[in-house]
Amino acid sequence: MGEEPTARDGTALGNLQVTLEAALHLLRELADDDLLRRMIASFHAMPEGDRPVVVDVLEREVRGRLVSRETEQSIGRSTRPNPNARLYIRSFASDFDWRALQYRDMLVGNVRTMEACAAMHSAPEMYDTWKAAMRAAMDEVDEQTRATYAEMLRHILLCIDEVRVSEPGGHTPGPDERSRS
Repeated sequence: MGEEPTARDGTALGNLQVTLEAALHLLRELADDDLLRRMIASFHAMPEGDRPVVVDVLEREVRGRLVSRETEQSIGRSTRPNPNARLYIRSFASDFDWRALQYRDMLVGNVRTMEACAAMHSAPEMYDTWKAAMRAAMDEVDEQTRATYAEMLRHILLCIDEVRVSEPGGHTPGPDERSRS
């Protein structure tokens, strides 16, 4: 009677004990591994329909990484984690009604943005923080988004040149003043 029951003895109590030990082992493992907890929390937060696709991607990438680790000496090619990798594609709905962003709303938004930039620029610490955040933001978007932003910035600089020329006493910007195009 002093012997502990095991799953092999086929009793319900023995099966329960083995199950509880396994659960305790998993709980201890989870409690000791912050990354595993984060991974499970992310998985639970993920929309259910996304889970199979994301798990397939993770499994494929891990398999590729493991193969790479085994072959990097012989073929001279290695892989490493990409901290800027994306699992989701950014896209716009084709039925988005651009008229919702009417001219007046865009005008007001642009004026507010320019005024906020002028205020930030006048506060050196805030301006330094903005520059660092802007640089970090570039890592968060893809090349197509950066190229579009650069094109829009070139247009903004041309608008500035046009206004300067059209103002009373305005002049054509010299090479040092001209906005990059």
